[in-house]
Amino acid sequence: MNHKAEYFLDLYKQIEELLGSVYSGQRIDSNPVKYFAESSEGKAYREELNICREVRNLLSHNPKINGEAAVMPSDESVKFLEKLLNRLENPPLAMEYATKNIVFTSYREKVIPLMKKMEMRGYSHIPVIEKGRFTGVFSISTIFSYVIDNPDYNITENTEVGFFKNYLPAENHANETFVFVNPNADYWTAKRLMEKKKMKNKRLAAIFITSNGLESGKLLGMLTPLDIIKKEIETNDIEEEKL
Repeated sequence: MNHKAEYFLDLYKQIEELLGSVYSGQRIDSNPVKYFAESSEGKAYREELNICREVRNLLSHNPKINGEAAVMPSDESVKFLEKLLNRLENPPLAMEYATKNIVFTSYREKVIPLMKKMEMRGYSHIPVIEKGRFTGVFSISTIFSYVIDNPDYNITENTEVGFFKNYLPAENHANETFVFVNPNADYWTAKRLMEKKKMKNKRLAAIFITSNGLESGKLLGMLTPLDIIKKEIETNDIEEEKL
């Protein structure tokens, strides 16, 4: 087989194996390359990747003519696979997708003004920081859980976040959970976590990036499913302009 054809097939195989590893443990209904091409993160590469899949199938399964492959990959298709393989092997960090200027609260902040701020800015979850340490998350579910346990209590203008202290720790949220990762966590790690619909019967509400990957570390960034979607749209738009 021609050297270029062999190199093309080798690149394709590397991409297929890498994506197989990325999607390991997930139920996908097709070959990992096809699955990637049809995914939101593969949108920018979809057309070229589908063509390469067809060329790969022709090279792998069709009989040769006088010992030579009937189809020969172009230089551009080889360059495309090289570029894609490099991007997959060196994915952007999750930190690039995260909100870094995080709005946070403390035990002493009044709840009603905080809730108004959340509604106005479209925030669903606010980290609680005490003495420079992460101590929990204030969210709609915080109030929901408290009211269920204490139906007769009225929240007043003087009610502080600290009043809900027992409901703020990440592990105490009734129907949502949070994950902590270190600054070196890459996009694929965040994506896989976000795509898990439920973790211990709770939905993943946010990924917190901390200095040591633990709840005890300094909070550096916050990543929600919406952040992933927004960044993917922006990235795909840029990639489409380059192609």
